[in-house]
Amino acid sequence: MKKNLIMILVLLGISLFSITGSYANIFNDNSFVSLNEVDSFTNVVIFIKFNDEASYVAPYDYDYYENMFNGEDVVSLRDYYLEASYNKLTIDSYLINNASEIVYYVDSHDRSYYEPYDSSTNPNGYTEGEQSDREHVLLKDAIDYVDDNNLIDDSIVLDSNDDGDIDSITFMVSGEDNGWNTMFWPHKWDLFTYYNYNSEEYTYDAPMINGVYAYDYTFELMGNSRFYDEIVYTGVLAHETFHLISATDLYHYYDSQNIDPIGDWGIMGSTSFVPSHMLGYMKEYYGKWIDNVSEITESGSYTLGPLQESEDNLYKINLDSSNEYIYLEYRDNEGLYESNLLDSGLLVYRVDMDYLNIGNDYGYYDDNDLGEDEVFVFRPGIPDSTPPITFPIDDDFNIDEDGNIDAAALSDNNFYDEMGTGTNIPMFYSSGELIDITISNVVEHDGYVTFDVELPLRIELDMDEELPGGSTLFLVDDSIYEYNFSILNLPLVGDTYYTTNGSLPTTSDTLYVGGLIPFTATNNEITVAVYEGEVLIETISKEFNFVSSVETDHNPYGNLLNISWYLDFKHEINDYTLSFHNSSELEDDYDYVYIINNGTTLTYTGIDMRDVELNYSNENLLVNFVSDTYLDEYYGVGIDVVVNNTVDIHLNGDEYIELNIGDSFVDEGAYLSGDNLELFSILIEGDIDTDNPGIQVITYNILNQDENIIESIDREINIIDVTAPVVTLVGEDEITLNYLDSYSELGVTYTDNLNENLDYDISGFVDNSVLGEYILTYTVTDSYGNISNEVTRTVYVVDTVKPVLKLLASIDTIFVGEEYIIPSISMTDFQSVDLDVVINGTVDTSVVGEYVIEYVVTDSSGNTSSISRYVNVVEKEEIKEFICEAGISTFSKTDTINPPDCYVDGLLTDVSINGDSKLLLSEGTHIITYSITINDVLYEKNSYIFIYNFDDVLINYYDFKRRYTL
Repeated sequence: MKKNLIMILVLLGISLFSITGSYANIFNDNSFVSLNEVDSFTNVVIFIKFNDEASYVAPYDYDYYENMFNGEDVVSLRDYYLEASYNKLTIDSYLINNASEIVYYVDSHDRSYYEPYDSSTNPNGYTEGEQSDREHVLLKDAIDYVDDNNLIDDSIVLDSNDDGDIDSITFMVSGEDNGWNTMFWPHKWDLFTYYNYNSEEYTYDAPMINGVYAYDYTFELMGNSRFYDEIVYTGVLAHETFHLISATDLYHYYDSQNIDPIGDWGIMGSTSFVPSHMLGYMKEYYGKWIDNVSEITESGSYTLGPLQESEDNLYKINLDSSNEYIYLEYRDNEGLYESNLLDSGLLVYRVDMDYLNIGNDYGYYDDNDLGEDEVFVFRPGIPDSTPPITFPIDDDFNIDEDGNIDAAALSDNNFYDEMGTGTNIPMFYSSGELIDITISNVVEHDGYVTFDVELPLRIELDMDEELPGGSTLFLVDDSIYEYNFSILNLPLVGDTYYTTNGSLPTTSDTLYVGGLIPFTATNNEITVAVYEGEVLIETISKEFNFVSSVETDHNPYGNLLNISWYLDFKHEINDYTLSFHNSSELEDDYDYVYIINNGTTLTYTGIDMRDVELNYSNENLLVNFVSDTYLDEYYGVGIDVVVNNTVDIHLNGDEYIELNIGDSFVDEGAYLSGDNLELFSILIEGDIDTDNPGIQVITYNILNQDENIIESIDREINIIDVTAPVVTLVGEDEITLNYLDSYSELGVTYTDNLNENLDYDISGFVDNSVLGEYILTYTVTDSYGNISNEVTRTVYVVDTVKPVLKLLASIDTIFVGEEYIIPSISMTDFQSVDLDVVINGTVDTSVVGEYVIEYVVTDSSGNTSSISRYVNVVEKEEIKEFICEAGISTFSKTDTINPPDCYVDGLLTDVSINGDSKLLLSEGTHIITYSITINDVLYEKNSYIFIYNFDDVLINYYDFKRRYTL
């Protein structure tokens, strides 16, 4: 039935605790769909604790775990897969509970029974050979407990893909781990103990729930606290569930652990509490949520939206010469699950389909030291980029052998925006040889990423059949055949010229403008040259091998051969017969000849082909011959081709005609040539409607005497629209936008003769954070490829805000003769860092007066502000000496107050007491002010007098005496 590989692994002694990948796609037969082909399935969640853990309580309550599995619009297993699958997969988890309380299966053994044996600390534990048995018995008992107690309603669908197994089981186990590779370590495994690999049936005691067998499961630990490192969380559940769906691991855990193939760019490489999406390739091949990946087959500019938003946001490039592909996706660190990404940008990675379903889990090298990663993300910083690029098996802690995986996203916002040929980031095959592809001009804008892809220039034979891998191709030199080639992946810059005689093309040779180019056995050395102006940029060449017949060597014909002949018949040849030489013979069942035509392959070996005649009509053929390493002493193979035509039909005029809409069509007809023309006639089928754009066909049939069509030829009339849309700009053609103001696009209007609801294209951009002139170019392309006139709008991002100025504190009144240094001002500006400052005005400190200093500040946009500082230069005050006469300064209240006189420069000064000339004074101290004005300068001096009451003095005196005589 299935699952044989698991038993083989067990017999070989390989620890399945180290294997987290699911092998369902290998084991399962074709009688049912795989789990990645259903739109929903059920995950049963069973809680377990042990005999000695009666008091154990999970770190969180039931609602927390219910939300972790089934929460909507929050980080949960269900919500994650809805988003990652583009709403194609719903996972409904059923948690064993009773009225929203966790229901545990309590095992009969203590926890130590399931921990590693130790003679002193844990004699009850398991030895190496007992680990899987004890684990499987534990889980079987837990499943039986659920089934025996009817804890899951019969209405719940447990087997969505009808393979006889429960879709998924998650065991939530109490407590914490005992280290990696022990039973108590989170892991994904299978209950292979209860499956008989000889009979391909489950054993009689295999665990079941509601009649459905249990097989795949996840073993998770709840921990004893919320701080336990290995506690179960959404990221772990998402990773293990993708294994269940069929995905492989993309990290190394056996060999070359220093190599990180994909880093944090997908959950199969690493994960966290909030898981990021898996890579687009993994969604395509393992999730089956991406039905068709657009393939880049020619150089050009491309656009991608974020991977998380649509299944259409993925490109791939077929590398042709190997079973390898380049995938490109835009990872935008926005949203619930992608916000933890280290960066946004274009992610470019290699997929080697030789390792499909194998992944990266066995390390970078196989036994022959050849790289064998299924997926490898290209990144900068690889120390040795000399081809062949290889990585050391052993880790050197002094270097980063595999480069900087965290910087893998390309973007104009990141340090790197290009990779491949001519850049600092090499792209290389699994063999280590460089891939001749360049990805450049990666720009993030408006929620998208745009980028240029330049594929290598290539000369390609026009073939209807695919050449078998590793086969040497021969063409046949005969007048009944015609061969054509085309030039693919023209460079984005320059003109391409070609020759067919082996000479190096010059700009005087034929310019390649597309389409097919015929060549013959005498002109079969194709050389292509690319010129930019007169400068030779690149050359390639290819020689096609011609032979005179389809025939091997004879007696012997050769060992280890893989050769092919392509027969490309002329279009006018209708019927022919292919026959083998009667002597043809190969080593039976070891050497073969294959006739390949239109998806059908005829196989011959030994003498099978003798007397075989094959009749074909209007069909080209590929003949492939393959021999092994032994016994080639036979005739080999010879093939004759005979054309059977007796009558041919020919068109009058061209077989392809282009007409503008509304033009009239006049059919020029056809004619016959050959033998017995009177026995044949021409039947014309088809009508041409020149008012209906598109390719229309008239078919000219040869009818025989029985009115049967024996041959047909077509004329294509392409009714084309050559009228381009007319575009008119909405709004002004010149707009001035202030620095950092938002730019609102006004768009254009257009008219077209046929199409409505077209959209316009804009080239160019406006960066409101950088001053300058931005030119936006608008065009409209109709459904027939007619491109409108170009209209442009110029947006000037300017700064009109003046600088803000403020005077800094200073001493701006100085005496004549003192030094004055013009102080600074503070300046702030909306946009400029470097401001131009001009200071107008000076201060002559030798001359008394008022001076004005003007500061004029201009920013880089020419906005000017000014501010002025006023400075006064004054005479330094002259000190005048007051000469006063001797006098009394202490007076009785009854005394006449007569302060002494004072003179300055011989002049009598004015005097006032307390600022008043009145001399009626009260008791106490009073200020006498002497003042005089000389040369308009006021000079003053203060003195003091004291007024007392005479009666108080006497009393005090007598009191004093009285005390003294006592």
